[in-house]
Amino acid sequence: MKTDLRIQKSKTALQNSFIDLLNKNKFSKITVDQICKNASVNRMTFYNHYKDKYDLFEDIIEQLRINVIVKFTEYAKDDFSILNIPNLLYRISELVIDECIKYQNIILLIIHDTQASLIQYIISNALNNSIVKVLQSLSFNEKKYNKISLMASFLTGGISSLIVHWLEKGENYQRDELNNLIKEFISHSYEILMA
Repeated sequence: MKTDLRIQKSKTALQNSFIDLLNKNKFSKITVDQICKNASVNRMTFYNHYKDKYDLFEDIIEQLRINVIVKFTEYAKDDFSILNIPNLLYRISELVIDECIKYQNIILLIIHDTQASLIQYIISNALNNSIVKVLQSLSFNEKKYNKISLMASFLTGGISSLIVHWLEKGENYQRDELNNLIKEFISHSYEILMA
């Protein structure tokens, strides 16, 4: 189903306004009025699309998740080894890290203004939803799907925590080091779970 162009323009204006305001203000200080004024959109339009600024932020993160799924789908077309579950989980994690790098400034602004747990939850949720969406497209028996789904939930909590920690203290690690660490975690967790 195609989104009405007016709706998409309004949402894009609100998202851009929010990101612009985040670069100038603390997350906790940004109001819906400021977002609307900066976007040249009235409050009614805002509330037609979002419940509050948290909902707006989650919509921005949802775009991150969609970007991950699109990139993963393109990647999977050319790489049949992706049907190997550890590779699948690793590749999705790698794509989430890349998207978090693109949004690093916004994520850090919110981490420093609110609790890191909010960002961790949102990243974990986006990562888990991405993995579940891909798993649902593959053919597994119910028992194997349930085991893999549990492992994905377990790993997404840990991976999102690592990503937030890395974004805050990124000078201590290179992107590839973080990816290799996550790959090890995934591989060991999969071996234990499938034993």
